[in-house]
Amino acid sequence: MEDIRFINGNNIRDRRLRETVTSLGGVQRFGSNDDKKSESYDEYLKDGICDFTCNGTYPGNFPYFTILITIAQIGTFGYYYNTFPATDVSKFNPYTKCGHLIISPYHQTEVWRIFLYQFNHAGWSHLLSNCAVQIILGSILELVHGSWRLLVLYFSGVILGGLFAMALSPGTFLVGASGGDYALIFAFLANVIINWNSMTGDLSSKIRWIRFSFVTCWLLFDIGTLIYRLSTSKVSHVSWQAHMGGGVAGITLGLLILWNPKPLKWEITLKWIGLAIYIIVMFSVILAIVFHPKPKSYRRYDPPCSLFRLCKQMNAAFKCSSMTTREQSHVNQELYDYYTDLYEF
Repeated sequence: MEDIRFINGNNIRDRRLRETVTSLGGVQRFGSNDDKKSESYDEYLKDGICDFTCNGTYPGNFPYFTILITIAQIGTFGYYYNTFPATDVSKFNPYTKCGHLIISPYHQTEVWRIFLYQFNHAGWSHLLSNCAVQIILGSILELVHGSWRLLVLYFSGVILGGLFAMALSPGTFLVGASGGDYALIFAFLANVIINWNSMTGDLSSKIRWIRFSFVTCWLLFDIGTLIYRLSTSKVSHVSWQAHMGGGVAGITLGLLILWNPKPLKWEITLKWIGLAIYIIVMFSVILAIVFHPKPKSYRRYDPPCSLFRLCKQMNAAFKCSSMTTREQSHVNQELYDYYTDLYEF
């Protein structure tokens, strides 16, 4: 029978904690009778796999990043809607067009927007839904795999999601952290794939199927909703392009950087395949934005005054062109502040 080594002994509590860690994606065992292969519980904790409840004397992982990024997003939302109190809190705030927290087809050279747009949300329901996803999924992943891994996954999803939207939906504005959230969802799937062989306990074997079923149902619902909207020509604010980009980042980088205690040969191969796919996709999307005629066409003009009327009113020095719309057609000024075809979340 295997000897499972813990710092505080081999008692019932430690055995239960072992099962908890395993269910979250950890290893099935910490050591063996072979001293050369044995790994102490303390050494295991240093790898960052255990959450903060496993040992009171060890700091472990805590969802620092998840909490901080959520606070930053809520704070930004509160700032904009407090600064412009006349704005309906349930709708997109048109004043945010005047800042840098939005991806704009007319400001493609301001590359920092591809990162900053995650802090801007189109109404309280948009903010709460994104925060709920990252608090629930992000906290679980961060407890097990550590803050730095989650930070890389989340921000990579945000950036690739923004690039996907710019390449596949040129002419629209983008706000929200859905790219990062979808990176977390698909990272969950990546975690199940690379740690499937480690989740073999009574509880773990059930949870791995729950995780797999969760991601599968989410995908089917999302794809079904998209097909319905496209087939019925219903106007939607949802940027499936950003979701797709975030998902690609989550699954490919998740296979690469998420903690895998005992990687099999095919899992190691899968990690490098994931990295190769991510690099190829990233460069392909960037090339499409730079050289494709439609995204390229928006870089030829200053922002149209009809779209940025509020910005012109706030700052007379704001530079804009007399072009009424991207098709050079007339649109009602008030309507254009909330024009449904232009904003995606």
